[in-house]
Order: sequence, then C-alpha cells, then structure tokens
Amino acid sequence: MKKILTLFLLAICSGLSTKLAAQLSFLTSPDYGQIFDVTYDQTKQDVLYANTVTNHIVKSSDNGKNWKVLYSFPINLSFGTIKELKWTSDQKYLSFILTSEGTAYNQVIIIDPANGNVIKRIDSPNGNQSGNLIMSYSITGNSYENILLHTTYMYNFGLVTDVFYSKNGGSDWQKVYTSSANDGVHINNVAIHPTNPEKLFLARGFSPGEVNGGLYVSDNSGNSWTEKIAGQNYSAITFDPANPQKMFLGTFYLTETQTENLYRSTDGGNTWNIVPITWTELSTNSIQKIVINPKNTNEIMVLEENEIVISKDGGSTWTNYVYPNNDLENKYYYGLNATYNPSNSNEVIISSNYYPFHSLDGGITLSRFKNPFANNTDRVTFHKNSQKHLYYGLRRGFIHQDFQTGQETGIGLMAINFFPNFKSTGLYADPLVAGRVYVTSSNFMGSTFAVSNDHGANYSTGYSDYGLNIMRVATSKSNTNHSWVAFDESVRKFDFSDMSGITSQEVTLPSFGPVFGISIDETNENKVVISQNNNVYRTADGGQNWTPSESGLEILESNADFIYDISKNPFNKDQLLLSTTQGIFISNDAGVKWTQIYSGNVINKAEFSSYKDGVIVATSNYMNGSGDGYAYPPSQVRIVYSKDSGQNWSEISPENLGHLFSESSAIDFLDDDKADIYFSTSDLGLTKYQISLETLGTNNTSLSKVDLIIYPNPTSDYINIASDKVKEAAITDLTGKTVLKSTSKTIDLSNLPKGVYMMNVTLENGKSVSKKIIRK
Repeated sequence: MKKILTLFLLAICSGLSTKLAAQLSFLTSPDYGQIFDVTYDQTKQDVLYANTVTNHIVKSSDNGKNWKVLYSFPINLSFGTIKELKWTSDQKYLSFILTSEGTAYNQVIIIDPANGNVIKRIDSPNGNQSGNLIMSYSITGNSYENILLHTTYMYNFGLVTDVFYSKNGGSDWQKVYTSSANDGVHINNVAIHPTNPEKLFLARGFSPGEVNGGLYVSDNSGNSWTEKIAGQNYSAITFDPANPQKMFLGTFYLTETQTENLYRSTDGGNTWNIVPITWTELSTNSIQKIVINPKNTNEIMVLEENEIVISKDGGSTWTNYVYPNNDLENKYYYGLNATYNPSNSNEVIISSNYYPFHSLDGGITLSRFKNPFANNTDRVTFHKNSQKHLYYGLRRGFIHQDFQTGQETGIGLMAINFFPNFKSTGLYADPLVAGRVYVTSSNFMGSTFAVSNDHGANYSTGYSDYGLNIMRVATSKSNTNHSWVAFDESVRKFDFSDMSGITSQEVTLPSFGPVFGISIDETNENKVVISQNNNVYRTADGGQNWTPSESGLEILESNADFIYDISKNPFNKDQLLLSTTQGIFISNDAGVKWTQIYSGNVINKAEFSSYKDGVIVATSNYMNGSGDGYAYPPSQVRIVYSKDSGQNWSEISPENLGHLFSESSAIDFLDDDKADIYFSTSDLGLTKYQISLETLGTNNTSLSKVDLIIYPNPTSDYINIASDKVKEAAITDLTGKTVLKSTSKTIDLSNLPKGVYMMNVTLENGKSVSKKIIRK
C-alpha cells in the first residue's frame, strides 16, 4: 500500500531538523523515530537526553524540537549499544550501560551532559569472557565510589549471573552473589540504598529449577543476604527522592503460580506491604518501571505492559489507564521509563518498547513523541540521471524521495512489530531509467527478482530461482530496456521491453566468486567490464569471451580481497575506478591496466564528479569491506575525496561523522564545489553529510596518495609498516577481538593462527587506517 508521508524538503527545514556538525543532517521522517530512556535535565529548562537504538546519546535543548548527537561510542572498536541511561545520584552527570557482548568494551560509562565528555568508565569484572554482559547497575557516593554491578556470562552452554560490589570506584571488586551458588536463580535488577552504601538490594527472577524470585537484602555490603517476600519475581525498585526509606517494588515476568503486585516499604526495605491495585491481564503481567517525580514526590507512575497506573497523592490512591494491544504505532505498550518536566509536572515523556510518548496531563492522555532517529534497514540507492530519486530501506519496505516534487512516499512499510516469513535484499534504483527499481525476496520456496517502473508501487516478476541476492545492476545507455544484473556469483542479461513478459539469459562468467561491479559501454552494449572476486574482466561480445586485466591488481588476494564497485568518469569513458578492500584503483584504458591511488582503508563506493573532471568522492562502511565473518561487524564509516584524480586526498573521519553504523551509502554531486553523501544508519535514520570541494578543507585530515603501505602481505611471520608516524597498531580477528598490539614498525605474527585479520593503525596525527592482512 502506498502512503504519502510528508514533504521531505520541508522536513529538512523544519524544527525537527537535526545537526551533529555543520554539514551533517538527519532526514528520516519523525513519524518513525525511536529513542529510549528519554530524560529531562532537572536544572536546565526543556533540555532532554535519550539513547538511540545502537551507539548514540542525543540531546535536545528545546523540548524535542531540535536534536544533536551528544555522545557516540566508537563502533570501529566493537559493535556496541547503549541502554539504562539515567542521572547519577547527584543529578550532575549521565550514566549508562555500553553493551558489547563478550568483549572488554562492556562498561558503565559516566559522561558530562554539557559536552558528552567521558568522566568515568567502569569495566565489567568478567572482562571479555564469553557472552559477558552488564545487565543492571547502581552507583552512589560523592565520587561515585559505590558501584553494584549485575553481570551475566556463558559457561558450559549455560547462563551464569554474578553480582559485584566495589567501594572504591571499581578498582577492587567483591563478588557478592552468583547464581551458581543460589539454586541457579538469576537477577533482574540491583540497587544501593541512596543514603546507606552498606544496604544492597537484589531483585531476583527465574532459575532453571523450581526455586524462583525473592528480594535479597544485605545490610553489610553483600557479605550476607536476607530474603524478603519470597516466591515472586521482581525487577523495578524505586526510592522516594525526598525520603529514601520509602520504597516501591514491582513483580516481573511471573510464573503460573505467582501474582502481579506492587509492594511498598516505609522502613528502607525491611518490611513490605502489597499496594491494593486491580490489574488488567495481558501476557507478561510485568511491572517494568516505577517513577516518582523528584520535584513532587506525591506523583508516582507505574509502567506495566498494557497499562499505566498513576497516583497523585503519594500512593494512597491509584488510577489505572489501560491500553489495548491493538495499535502499537500509536498507542502505549510496554513502558520502559518516564520523565517529568521539572518546570511543568503535567508534562511527562514515557519511553516504551517501540516509541516514546508525550503527555501534557500527567500521563493520562498520550501522543507519539516524534523524533528523526529511526532504525533504517537495507540500502540507500540513488537515481540521478535526468531526474533525482532517492530510496532507502525502512520497516522491511522503503521510502522514496522525489527531488522534483519534494514529496516523500512510503512503499511496502510494515508494522514495527511485524516480521515477515520472507527476506528482502533491499532495493536497487536503475542508474538510467527514472522510476525503475529492482528488488528480490526469498523464503523457503525460493527467491524472486522483481522489477517496477513506478518507483515500487507495482512490480513484474523478472526471474525466479534460489538464493537470489542483487549485487549490482547496470543498464545499457544505447538501449535502456537491456540491463545486466549480478546475483552474487551469477549474472543475467535482462530485456524489459515487455514488462508482462520479461526475458533473460545467463552470462557465462570468466571465473568463480561474487560479481559486485558491472560497467557497460555507452555506445556498444556488448562491451562490458565486470569485477569478479579479486579481478576485472572485459568482454567485447556480450560475455561469450572474457579477457582479464593485464596488471595493477596483483595486491588483491583471491577469496580474501574483493572489488565492490566499478564506476566510470563522465568526462572520459575509458577512465574507471575500482572500490576494493585495498582502497581505490584507477584505469585510464577501460580496465586493461590499473594503478592504486588510495590505500588508506577499505572502500565500498567511489565515484567521479559529473560536474568537474578529476574530482572523486568515496565512502567506506565496514572495516573488512562487506561485514562478512562478523555477527555485528565493526563499522568505520568515513568519506574520502580528491580534487586531482587521486594525487591527494582529504578525509571525513568516523569520529567526525559521529561513528555511524551503516550498511550502505549514496553520493550526489550538486555542482562543481559540493556533494551530498547519504548514509542509511541503524539508529540515526537517513543521514546526509555535505562536503565542500572548492578547496581541500582544513578541518579534515589530509592524506597522501598511497596513505600507508604494509608488506609482505600475505605473510607467514613478520609484517612491516612503511611509516615513521605510527603510534600504535592493533590486530583484530574476524570477531573484532584484539589479538595483538604493537608500537613497532615490524610485527611478529608467527604466534597467530593462519587466517584473515584486520590491522588498525593509529598515526601520530590521530588518524586511523585499517588494512586487511593475511597470515598464511
């Protein structure tokens, strides 16, 4: 179903436009924004903070009308997500959990809300143990010295929960609880009494056995425990900010024999009483969060799965507001947190499992709290021939932006909680024909390749098989009904003259391996250049015979290096660019010979300017190029560009881009001096960075023609770095784990297993360069 969403050009200019730096904009429609743990600043009026789906904390200084990125976790180190954003006990700093499973980057981090600078990092005592995670935490003390840390990890194919306590800011830890010694009962949440660091609370949950739940309380820093109100599972623990002896506790994910209840204590958790509330049944019957307004502690809000329960008199009376589970796009479901505006206690923002909600009457009526930080999916693709059309994946469908009309259209978008039984590989826009787009979808019955001539509103089936995954589409300029489509390790020639009877034939390929790049001659469609695996091949007879490139690509190793794209210079059809795992190569003779012009990092896409000869802009996504071999690949999204055909380069670093996590990018040259680069990101939505090509920017890092040389590669023992400016080199395996660090220019790899690694080199100027290396 086609749905008109908004005018995206107006959205860019509206109050919901956002900036990370002067050149970076966030463009996804606010209708799809997802942020979590939205939190008001208690001293600065209308200032909000929130965490995104993955690795960013965002800030608004005008009650959510405009946003900026406050903090970015460097996702090139490891894939990391942020959760449990909250104020330190003195309301001075923000703290949160950085989740990076099984790595040393699992931390609690404290940052300055003014500028995002890190004040303190608290490492998990479990280090990089398999499956290591920090699940919940509590911090008190004037110097944040009292830290209660709830961790889990995998051992012998089972989950183990450990709780650690430190009284010196994490320098030393005492293990105060382990599920292994407590009937296997896991922990849901932990807390330190705000005024008594000796008193600790553990909200217990499920176990593999018959024993479940119970609230554990310690009066001696965890040396011994007393169980309170046994037999129930708990999670939410809240202290009254004005009198922390007053506490609330909520049940959580109950067994069949347990009963949902809210409990209250007036003596610091020594005794508890049930608060008489009638609950509405749904599925989990869990109390997720209990929030007390710090400016008026008579106002209390209990967030449950399908209802919000509110008290205006300190808990003497309660009112339930029940929400049917039938419209997750617009109605409350599974609240996770709430925050009161300190300047207006009737204004509340509630964070939930899918979207945040806004209330102006204390939580009684809700509306969506919109923002531009969406969880985009699949690729961003651009048609920029006679017209301009941009497409980007969202909600297992896509958004079409028409640059001629300024209209934005959602096509095939699905409900946020719907997960279909088919997989789509994303949409490709035809490079020459406006409105023609291509998609594939797969399920257990096979794969279908489909084509649309109206921007995806209607499709015609072009081909069916198994394992179809579009890698590249190239269309003949001499006959735009003829296109070559690469499906991983196969290529087919299609004829779209009759959309009701699309025909195709398979191309006999010269080698084995994936085909990422295809370039068709402008005047003779039988002359084609393709990239397959680590080489380039040319045909003059439509694919009947192939000739490999003569020289220049010897550095690319078979099955270790790949060529991701081929692009042509609009001013010289014989000048081609290759985007590869080893940087960028150029050919001046239509692909016969190649010269490496950039070797600083993996490059996924490189394009010549259509306005000015010699200008090149390129982007990279993953550290190893494709992301293959990683469950969550480390990302190093960056932009490099040159004004002199690759003799000199400038870079927009991952740090300057805010450490984006992106699978796809698109480049749009605007004129001689400007280009827009679009990234489809996992948590900031569609982002656009505009670069000035008038002069090589002094704010960006300048690079030499071939930025860093390492040799020999592959190697059986030692590898050398040909640079006097190396500060440190770190070598990681394909899981992102650092296996070796060195400050030497000669590194001994003989103790590493044979295989493919990434070498991440930090130079003295702060720039980072990544290289793929092979230990043979």
